[in-house]
Amino acid sequence: MLEQRRQDIDRYEIYAILEPVLKDHTLSAIYAICRYHGLNRLKPAMKQAKRTIIKARAGELGHLDCHYLSRDLVLGRNERYYLVCGWTPAHA
Repeated sequence: MLEQRRQDIDRYEIYAILEPVLKDHTLSAIYAICRYHGLNRLKPAMKQAKRTIIKARAGELGHLDCHYLSRDLVLGRNERYYLVCGWTPAHA
């Protein structure tokens, strides 16, 4: 896993590889190992790749927010309610 992370493979891809083995502990194990070895920080090459994607696809990218609402908002209901808002460019 450490070698894959050093090759700039993101945690989501590592998760997909390790999930069948580690089951419920996959996320916490990946985070703990990466934190211990100092691999959670973006390297300059990773930052540049992210900027390149954003610049190349500026008109194609969308934005999504998800917020949970106060339980006091709906009287008599104790479930958690969410507000999801999305935005995409007009020409997408």
